[in-house]
Amino acid sequence: MGRRLEYVPLSTNALMRHLRARGVSIKGSSAKRKLQNVGYYHGYKGYRFARERRNPLPLTDFDQVLNLYAFDMELKTLFYPRIMQVETSLKSCILDVICAYLAKRGRRATFEVVCSECLTGAGAKDQYRELSYLAQKVARQSAREGEPVIRHFTDQSRGVPIWALMETLTLGEFSTIYFCLTDELKDEVYDRLGMPRRSRTHDAQKKDKTDLLLALLRVLASLRNSVAHNNVILDARFLIRNAPNKYVREYLGREFGIDPVPFSRIADCMLLVVFFTSALGYSKIERKRFVAEYEKILDDFYVNKLPSEIYQQMIGKSDNLKIKAALAYIAKR
Repeated sequence: MGRRLEYVPLSTNALMRHLRARGVSIKGSSAKRKLQNVGYYHGYKGYRFARERRNPLPLTDFDQVLNLYAFDMELKTLFYPRIMQVETSLKSCILDVICAYLAKRGRRATFEVVCSECLTGAGAKDQYRELSYLAQKVARQSAREGEPVIRHFTDQSRGVPIWALMETLTLGEFSTIYFCLTDELKDEVYDRLGMPRRSRTHDAQKKDKTDLLLALLRVLASLRNSVAHNNVILDARFLIRNAPNKYVREYLGREFGIDPVPFSRIADCMLLVVFFTSALGYSKIERKRFVAEYEKILDDFYVNKLPSEIYQQMIGKSDNLKIKAALAYIAKR
């Protein structure tokens, strides 16, 4: 007997028959073209469950899959520009703190000087590893195919200023710069953002756990990466492995006047964007517009496009409470 082929390749027509065998109604050339456009593996396979595969959705029609896909895309379209704005504003805030510190001491703001003057403290071993990675990145970008903003300085045998490096960093790499800042500079960042000072413990591991901004930056980076890479964000499955610790959940809960924010739903990410845009001084009009657009998208799909059971499995039941909490928070900040 021949060995059974483990992964049998299927045509689009065969995939449509496979969907029907699983109880999902799909037929016709229009549906075939739509399946090709969203992809069976990215579309149906990605939206057939809520958060984890053990939570299958009761899908009965391919239009429900298409609506879930459209729902997800509208949320990505809403979140992405806000995340980019927050990322730029946070970089500018921390860059200003670093440059002001060095200017007082008459020091240049090259990457090497920043590493020696600003990026020290608890957890030195971890910091050294992280900074070594960034140093290697600077070296790679100095090569012929590297970033022009870096090569502009290295081609002239000049040190790379920290503001040029910031332009090339991903949000995750930028989080590394913040992670490695001295306690004094971190306290200054916290003051500018209106956040409570961090724990003064000498235990590096405990200090890392109570560093609210570091944890929030990591959540923001995971959201940003999921949006940018076109992963599913609708059910916040990316937070399963990236949810912050209890200190952060309780802190945001106090800020918004609700139970600890669980970071298990996309509404929690809406609160995160509201928190950062508020801390960074964005206008009330901008922040209210973001929440209103978020609410409008949810209402449209809940009322018109998805069965309530599917909607609630993906979004949860507390989104209205969190929307009200976000608006109340904006009103007082």
